[in-house]
Amino acid sequence: MPRKLLRRLMRLQLTERDEQYWIAVEDFPLYCKAMDLERYKVMIRLGLPGEERQVTAGDWISSYIMGIDPDPVAAAMRILRRWIRFSGPFTIQNIQKQYAISAKLLKITLKKLIMLGEVVRLQESKKAAAVIYCHSKVYERIRRKTVELARLDIKPKRPETYLSFLCQFQRVNENLEQGEEQLKAVIKQLQGLFLPVEYWEHSVLPSRVKQYDPKLLDSLCSMGVIRWIGRLRQKTKEVAFYPGEDFARIISFGVPDPAITEPERRVYELLKSRPAGFTYEYALELKMDQIEFLHSVEGLVWKGLVTNDLFSPVRYYQEVRKKNLWVKYGSNPKTGRWSVIHWSKSADDREQLQYYVSMLLGRYGILSKEIIQFEKPPVKWTEVYEFLKQSEFFSGVKRGVFLEKISGIQYAKDEVIESLRLHEASLENSGFITIAACDPVNLLPLFQDEEDRVKVTRNPGTAVVFYNGRPVLMVRQYGKIIVPVAEEQEVLVGAIKDFVETFQNRRLWIEHSTISTLYWQEEGQDIDTSPIFEQMRELGFQSSYRGIELFKEFKYYEKQGKSVIR
Repeated sequence: MPRKLLRRLMRLQLTERDEQYWIAVEDFPLYCKAMDLERYKVMIRLGLPGEERQVTAGDWISSYIMGIDPDPVAAAMRILRRWIRFSGPFTIQNIQKQYAISAKLLKITLKKLIMLGEVVRLQESKKAAAVIYCHSKVYERIRRKTVELARLDIKPKRPETYLSFLCQFQRVNENLEQGEEQLKAVIKQLQGLFLPVEYWEHSVLPSRVKQYDPKLLDSLCSMGVIRWIGRLRQKTKEVAFYPGEDFARIISFGVPDPAITEPERRVYELLKSRPAGFTYEYALELKMDQIEFLHSVEGLVWKGLVTNDLFSPVRYYQEVRKKNLWVKYGSNPKTGRWSVIHWSKSADDREQLQYYVSMLLGRYGILSKEIIQFEKPPVKWTEVYEFLKQSEFFSGVKRGVFLEKISGIQYAKDEVIESLRLHEASLENSGFITIAACDPVNLLPLFQDEEDRVKVTRNPGTAVVFYNGRPVLMVRQYGKIIVPVAEEQEVLVGAIKDFVETFQNRRLWIEHSTISTLYWQEEGQDIDTSPIFEQMRELGFQSSYRGIELFKEFKYYEKQGKSVIR
């Protein structure tokens, strides 16, 4: 060691143990102040090992250095900054093993470093000695490395694994429950998803709520537990549902500004000034007949400006949409109370984005560019990606390649990753499940490529039967054509059996009472050429001039002591 350097170094006992540490001479006042030492009386060692001599600091250190008098917290901060940058997670006891600094001063110093963003708490505790801290940059490196190792540990899953898992994740046709709680849970998971009106009560809700009854939805709407918004996308009338408590948070993403007619403007202004009124009350005040009022309100409904505390008006508009104006509005339907939707823009876009991302993760479990674009949300994939990228290290959401056949930028929560892994292990026991092709659980089109010989389209008149997550049978045009996807006879028999059971239990196409099947595979090939024709006859299909027909069975259910035909 050069002699000149020795003039700048000294050895000092920093802990209660009889151990000496090299320090810079100019840092001597920092250690004295932080460890509450009498600087002029402190014994220090000088020289190389074997040639050391011990002197008091006041006899050897210059008066200029001895005159430096730093604040105790500032002194402790300078000492700790050097140590924690090259240490892993630590406690106050770990610091005291290195430096004889009081616990009280360390608490104050660490609190200030946390406020400055240099230190983070990894584990809270009522006992100060049990609190775990870490330098923020060290923690970020640890987290990044942990995430990278976790990504390498995750093997991408096949589409059939995810599709089977998603049916279970969204409670579709499996261990169905009935009642208000089940319907509220379904709406919570599907909130904010705009679908064509007829999809909801004809397939989506019946496939998730046992013995679904439209009156149940009206009841929850009337109590404010569930709210709905309509919109017109191109020429399709769509509706989205929301839990009442989340309604204001969701609608703040966008503020519609559609052009409205003069009659619609008059209705809108009245509803805005006096909400929660009935049709006849507003019609009298505006000196309109109810036909004209209902016509104006419907326009406002599909422009996202007005809603009702029942869902029956939407059903009414949908059922009579092909009739003339007089017939359409002349039957005085049960409409409930009307109110204006108060759209507003949130002051905190990041908070809104966080809520929306959490909602999508609760719906699909995994997010990717394809899934976001399928959802058609009010935010872009680039916005969602930037948010997830920035919050990955503290949000509990990991990036990785969890699924095959879609883009590699994917995000999922730890519990979903683990559930997907467990589901893959039991995939061969998943069995059959029938869904409407228009159901939001059907993400199969995202994974299909040119090699797939049968393409699945998201059509309300198409049903798909899955077996262990893979499509094995399609029923098109509300049963007119049956298209086999699998080749195994046994699988096709099981698939048609599950389809019939789903139809008979009113979980699919509930507005249809009959299925008429004419063709097998494609138009022109009669159904009686099917290898499962006899099995279909055994399941209840009967010969007719329209091929073979399946009639829906009417079942009796007990409800509040009364027999109800379903």
